[in-house]
Amino acid sequence: MGYVFQQYLTAAAGEKLIVCAKCGAHITKAEFVISRGFQGMHGQAYLCSEVVNVLAGESVARLLLSGAHEVSCVSCVVCSAELGWKYNRAYELTEAYKVGKTVLERALIRIVREPTSPSRSVRVRRALALGVPSG
Repeated sequence: MGYVFQQYLTAAAGEKLIVCAKCGAHITKAEFVISRGFQGMHGQAYLCSEVVNVLAGESVARLLLSGAHEVSCVSCVVCSAELGWKYNRAYELTEAYKVGKTVLERALIRIVREPTSPSRSVRVRRALALGVPSG
């Protein structure tokens, strides 16, 4: 398996980022949260318009609280931790606004004010992999 390259989101002072609770990988900015009124298997969940550093699984049909949908499980690209699901298709017209959006379960993420950055050891490993001196 190769190196995992992840995106790092930047936030202005005071802005919040949503990160993976297990490894701290950046997932989205708080400004991309459309709704906090969703419910997941672990409690409260957030509907988000944009996410990074996630992998979507196979699309499956499910009957959710809001009706029938096709969804994919979403996991962290760095540590493979489950984070929520992505809406791929809505069978009811009133639910079509969810298609292409991702739901992140609050119990599986953390909200941070400062962007998390990789530790020095991670930066050194990446630099060595690219052939750059680690000075």
